[in-house]
Amino acid sequence: MATVDRLIVLATSILLFAGTTVFLVSMARHDVLEWMLRSVEQAALQFSPPAIAVAILLFVLGFMLLRLGAGPRRGNRAIVRETSLGEVRISLVAIENLVRRVARQVRGVKEVDTLVEIGDDGIRASLSIMVAPDINIPEICDELQARVEQYVRDTVGVDTLKTRINVRNISGTEQRSRVE
Repeated sequence: MATVDRLIVLATSILLFAGTTVFLVSMARHDVLEWMLRSVEQAALQFSPPAIAVAILLFVLGFMLLRLGAGPRRGNRAIVRETSLGEVRISLVAIENLVRRVARQVRGVKEVDTLVEIGDDGIRASLSIMVAPDINIPEICDELQARVEQYVRDTVGVDTLKTRINVRNISGTEQRSRVE
């Protein structure tokens, strides 16, 4: 998580904690409903610039917190290697492109979609392929897994933890619409 994101989470957490504390203290007074209605009336009558600024700040913080929680997790993910000359970062997108390239070189693979994720012991590659109709599917999957593992090890320098293959279709069996 980036520093800015951590600061947003910290600020939002503090505000939520303070709001919860105020609410619980007011509940202890047993006149919560009356107090809340009075507060809403006063806020509606007094649109002061500081109150508007705080409301906008809370809205922006809430929106950014939602983005952090629901946003994509793949952003700038990369494998980092420290060398004597500095840091080398290989992005997952680059590794996906390498996997896609080696998969297309396997005889019988017509189309391929890839997804690469970082695991604890290496990387996980998921391939969704379309194959030719006259190919032995178990053989092509074994060859594809071996080639991907070897190519990633030789090119990137990282072992693949697991290579999953999903044969999504056989080439030439797609539904074609007929025009009559």
